[in-house]
Amino acid sequence: MEQRHVLLDYYKILLSIFVVIIHIPFFKETPTCQGLMNDNIARIAVPSFFIINGYFLFTVLEKGHFFKYIKRSILLYIFWMVVYLPFYFSDLNIKKIVVTLFFGWHHLWYIIAWIVSSIIITIIYKSKFNTKVCFIISLSFIFLGYFLQFTDIHNFHFYRNALSCSFPFILIGYLINKNKILQKRFKYIDLLILFSLTVFILESFFLKEYFNLHHKFIKHIDITLSSLILSPLLFYWIMNKKTKNLKLTPFISKLSAGIYFIHVLFIYLGRYLGLTEFSLLFFVLITSFISSYFLFLINKKLKFIL
Repeated sequence: MEQRHVLLDYYKILLSIFVVIIHIPFFKETPTCQGLMNDNIARIAVPSFFIINGYFLFTVLEKGHFFKYIKRSILLYIFWMVVYLPFYFSDLNIKKIVVTLFFGWHHLWYIIAWIVSSIIITIIYKSKFNTKVCFIISLSFIFLGYFLQFTDIHNFHFYRNALSCSFPFILIGYLINKNKILQKRFKYIDLLILFSLTVFILESFFLKEYFNLHHKFIKHIDITLSSLILSPLLFYWIMNKKTKNLKLTPFISKLSAGIYFIHVLFIYLGRYLGLTEFSLLFFVLITSFISSYFLFLINKKLKFIL
């Protein structure tokens, strides 16, 4: 494996930690810090994960492995929906259970969005549709989802779904690989990242302040337009960064997935034990890291849980 891909696996671990931070508001007593971490910087995680998915999806399609890929993704979804079944089955009626299975429970919405977007992009790949037109269409979806965030819609499925949150970013990753963008050299990439990060932070602050002022219920940031620029730039930087002394092990390559999928289980356990804020965050991170190793060992046999 190329050295730059080793760094990518460590980057994915950081992104998975960001996801944990999103789900644990550990700065309640300091709203500014809370806004900067939980509802701001950490929110780059999901778009970045989707771009990584899209980049490697192109390779899967080029090798003709789509059906194997999608089968494994569906098994992954089924497995984790079964793991978390006790958390959503008892509280929902049949209609809500069907909706939950279709859109995914809690953080598992990511998998179903990834599956749906992968199928759409495969159709684009097989049919040889104009990717520029497809990209413009994907932008219309994210713009629609973005502005639906500003409404009083309580059901976040209307704007946090495959079309608005996943498809545009997976398509970007796909196009980065298809057009060999990583082989091109861009000047001032560090400055571009710094500028886009600043815009991302400012946009996230604006969204959070708007939600706090105009909504009586708690509303989180799911879509930021600046992530369309920041996420690809960070991915480009990571994939072209030359590093030394970073070792890749099979466990490291699976660790981010383990943390992502298991951490919600430990959030519930930690809250049951009465943990809050920082103590809950450290408890979830430590238990998720340890459990990920056991998931890694199980995955050697089952092959589809990570």
